[in-house]
Amino acid sequence: MPGARGARFDGDDGRIAASVLVVSDNPELLDVLKLILEDEGMRVATSLQHPAASQLQDGNPSAMVLDLLSELDEQGWEFLTTVRLDPVLRKIPIVVCTAASRPLAGLQEKLAAQGVRVVYKPFEIDDLLSQLEAALRNEPLLVPESD
Repeated sequence: MPGARGARFDGDDGRIAASVLVVSDNPELLDVLKLILEDEGMRVATSLQHPAASQLQDGNPSAMVLDLLSELDEQGWEFLTTVRLDPVLRKIPIVVCTAASRPLAGLQEKLAAQGVRVVYKPFEIDDLLSQLEAALRNEPLLVPESD
């Protein structure tokens, strides 16, 4: 079954054949996520820095997991904006992991409209995996209702 940017879902075992780029400035988080995602059948590239748009296009990931530390992570937000403004890269599903729950609450609708899924820290691995799988399957993103 085809999914986002070359992702495939292999039959009964549910393993995902996809390439995922994980971006975080935390080497330990990169190592843990790499092991977990590879165990799920994904090819994983990691980066301690936000890659240039040209590097992303060359790497052609099926999806990205982007670790944003807080609302003050200007480089992370600039990177996310750059990716979403690029006509080729905007098609890459993104799952953001962040501890910035309060500031993001007001942006949830805007992020969802851009196809960005959010998992708040601390998170359960199953929550991250389910959001990543949904993104790779091109499942619609439910936008929470505003109060």
